[in-house]
Amino acid sequence: MTTADKAYYSMYIIGFAIMMAYSVIRCKKYYISRPRAVIYTLLTYVYGVGGAMLRGRIYTAIAAAKGSGDESKVAIFGAVIFTPVFLIISMMIENLGRRLLKKDKISMRDTMDLLTPGIFIILTCAKFGCALIGCCHGIGCSFGIYHPDLHMYVFPVQICEVVSMMLMLYLVSQLESHGKLSRGEKYIVTAGIYSVIRFIWEFFRYYDVPEMKHYVLGMTYWQNDCMFVLCCMIIGFFIVHQMSQYRGRPQEPDRKRKRK
Repeated sequence: MTTADKAYYSMYIIGFAIMMAYSVIRCKKYYISRPRAVIYTLLTYVYGVGGAMLRGRIYTAIAAAKGSGDESKVAIFGAVIFTPVFLIISMMIENLGRRLLKKDKISMRDTMDLLTPGIFIILTCAKFGCALIGCCHGIGCSFGIYHPDLHMYVFPVQICEVVSMMLMLYLVSQLESHGKLSRGEKYIVTAGIYSVIRFIWEFFRYYDVPEMKHYVLGMTYWQNDCMFVLCCMIIGFFIVHQMSQYRGRPQEPDRKRKRK
């Protein structure tokens, strides 16, 4: 493993550490026990990495079908697509077991609200890792970051994505703290904003394969993914919003109240 590879994968470890710390510190706000928060954070990491690898293989297969030899071992967009799916399936299985044991069901919406920042924190760290090793670089320009392999300056698209995603996380946290999001809407809103951000920065990303740069309707391959995710999030937002009976979270019962 090269020094660049070590730097790249170290960002995943850093992202996981931040994600775990966030879940442990914030779990009580969502009425989730710490052991359960730790378990689901571990699952989130596994699902995210697995989803990214799966999406990379899908990209490679489609690129081969298009007649190009472009490959992608890891595509972080796969984490955005597959992680919530795997998490929801896991929570459905847990609720089924709780039902058989005659225990109260867990709140899938509250759990997703807790895990959402962690998903995009690790994506931000992974994208910073891309900047460290020079993959997914931007188009050539007269300014920016010097790419030693290409012997030219390239647009710092990875850094722009990192900054944009940090601002996105801050915006969503402010929306939640001010009661602008209903329970279960946090991931939907975050993924929708991320899709818009990624769509914009894709115009500045370098593609050495014409088939993937002009994939459908003049959009790049990943811009099509952005549109797909954005449409799904818009539909999901209206569904979850209609399901919400109220904004905010249920008030914790006053257990200290004395019986008369």
